Formats: sequence, C-alpha cells, structure tokens
Amino acid sequence: NMKKQIIKVLLVITILFIDSHALANTTVHFNIETNTGSIYNQDITVSPCDNDNNPTTPDIESAYCALIQSDIASDWSGLWVNSINGIVNNDNSNSVYWMWLVNLNINNATSSSCDQNNPYSCSAKQYILKPNDHILFYYNTNPLNISVSNLNPTVGDNLTMTITELDLDSSWNPVWTPSLGATATRGTQSCTTVTDGTCSIVLDTAG
Repeated sequence: NMKKQIIKVLLVITILFIDSHALANTTVHFNIETNTGSIYNQDITVSPCDNDNNPTTPDIESAYCALIQSDIASDWSGLWVNSINGIVNNDNSNSVYWMWLVNLNINNATSSSCDQNNPYSCSAKQYILKPNDHILFYYNTNPLNISVSNLNPTVGDNLTMTITELDLDSSWNPVWTPSLGATATRGTQSCTTVTDGTCSIVLDTAG
C-alpha cells in the first residue's frame, strides 16, 4: 500500500545519506616516531574503514584507518595497538608502550567515554579524523610542543621560542612541562632554553 511504499522510499534515502557520509575521505598529516627515528611522516588521504570488525556498523575515517592505510604493519587487541612496524608494547618488560596524539591535544574527557573534542580520551579506532589533523603515534620518545612569540618577525626583532615536552604528573595525567636545555635553531642562529622552557634571539636575517 501507499504507506509501505513511502516507508521504503524514506529508508532508501536514509541509507544513501549514511553511505554518502561514510564514503568521505579526509587528508591529514600522519607521523610515526620512535627514539631511533621516524617511521612515517607525510600527508595521507584516509578512507573510511572497518574499525570494529563489524560489517553492520558504519565505517568511519579514523586514526586507526590512517595507520592501516599507511601500509605500516600493526597489531591490535580490541581498541588498542599492540605493535607498530614490529615494535611491541612492553618489549622485554621495558614498560614502554605506543601512545598517540591528535594535534598534540592532551585534554581528556570528563567521563570515561570517548569525547571527539578531547581525542586523548579516545582510542585511535574511535576518533573521527578532521581535515588537516596532525596524527602522531610515538614510542620511547616524548613529543615537543614549540611556539614562537612572533610568526612574522623582521630583522632586529627579539624572537622568543617556548619549548615544552610531554610528561606525566604524579597521578599519571599528561602535562606539558618546560623543556630545559633544548636547543632551538632558526637559520644560522640558535639559543638554549632555560628553566621556563624559553630562549630568545635577535633576528639577524629576513625570511
């Protein structure tokens, strides 16, 4: 009857809408870093993939998809990665594990569930990529967060650079702490950070 036909049409439209969203691709910058060097560091266009091994749920373009589509070998247990490129968690009881960040964001969710605005609360299989995200998987090395006082300095300007490194507080929460003794280089000029993680140069060349 007419009512059933309308319901069928609406169902088809709904399915087409879901599928058209699921087929979106997202370009991000993808990094895999270890204490011995970089494994992967380039832009990648990520297609939706099956994150939960369930063909009945919609595919999403996640950080997990970026890793899978980079063709770097990895192994997973449920939501969490066990190894990347043959480097395993807690290798020989070294207490070192693979970690990951989105845009160096360490803000956690206020509940135990994944909050897309606070990706540190999510598994790489849960976080939905946004265009131009910077995705970082890292092992046995701490990321640095670097900022400068002026993005468009001119010759003679005093340029202050601030460097912080990712650390854990006494409750194992991630925090950015000042990086003492780091060398910041701009062209042929360099300076070494003091206790507050800052150092300065007087710009001698344009560019």
